[in-house]
Amino acid sequence: MAEDNLSDTLSIGLISGTSMDGIDVCIVKISSASDGSIDGVQVIGFDTYAYPDGLTEKLMEVSDHGTVYEICLYNVLLGKLFAEAAKKISAKCGISLKSVQVIGSHGYGHY
Repeated sequence: MAEDNLSDTLSIGLISGTSMDGIDVCIVKISSASDGSIDGVQVIGFDTYAYPDGLTEKLMEVSDHGTVYEICLYNVLLGKLFAEAAKKISAKCGISLKSVQVIGSHGYGHY
């Protein structure tokens, strides 16, 4: 990747939608103008990482009638899977996680 301008911000976004089939992850470079406004957004990389076998079914089960303990357990597991997705996309794009300024996730919808 070319040397970044000091006004560029590398960001990773993660989401797992209601389909509960995996994690969508994207790295973008947000460029700022001298006045601080956003000058452009460039998608560096995107991928979807499927959940391990059986996890979608277990998440649906826990969503319907899981205990507080189970919900907390899967919260931690999903956090680890989100972290792995961020590591995978950064490696795929040849970007060090140390150069990423922001990682955002909407969390995981649970009803």
